[in-house]
Amino acid sequence: MGGNSSDAGLPIIQEPRATAYEARGLHTQHTSSPENPPRLTNVKGGGVMVAYSEDGCKHDLLDPQDKQAWYAEGERWEQEFVETIVPRLHMDIIINPAKTAEPWAHDLIVYGKPGDLKRQSTPFYTAGRYGMDPRFTVAFNVKDLTNYMMNYDRDFVVLFWLDWGVDLQERFGVEVEGMCGIWQTTIGAIDAMTDAPMHVYKNRGEGDEEHNATESILLDVRSFGLLYYNGYGLSLN
Repeated sequence: MGGNSSDAGLPIIQEPRATAYEARGLHTQHTSSPENPPRLTNVKGGGVMVAYSEDGCKHDLLDPQDKQAWYAEGERWEQEFVETIVPRLHMDIIINPAKTAEPWAHDLIVYGKPGDLKRQSTPFYTAGRYGMDPRFTVAFNVKDLTNYMMNYDRDFVVLFWLDWGVDLQERFGVEVEGMCGIWQTTIGAIDAMTDAPMHVYKNRGEGDEEHNATESILLDVRSFGLLYYNGYGLSLN
């Protein structure tokens, strides 16, 4: 794990920038073909995690502190990832069969190795405070890292699926351009990033009945192996 895109033989896909409606297929029909492949940013016109207003803007629907709701949503995205995206990556990835009886089990089997899928649909807008680019920053719970290191080998696979949609987003005065990308690494590689910045969450800790993680390390996915990238005309830089 952790090789680059050329190692995997997978091209970096640069689809042209389009309107939100065109790219997501909300008001138009798209027929998949070699000349017009399905776009990974299509979430079928608004699902449980996000909805789109008439101007095509994306809005989160889930309470970030509602851990159970995010678990359920995660299962839905795992299914979509395996059914619609993995075939495009030409990789041997399946949902972990053990999850049928043990929903808390790890998400995936990646070339015979255990792994998890981490999907993020909202940029970490304040990453600039830590000297990082919000377009390529992911928050990885310290609680999750400790659990993985205690229960799995260091080659446990972690797949990051970032999908900011097509259009530029803005929050807290920070603008982030649209992007969809998938990167892979191992838990051992993440554990070795001892200089990664630490973010402490507000509204978590004592009194949090969901027992959400209180701290996350911030990671730049460009440090990992690239599987797929679509910057809608923009580069990885």
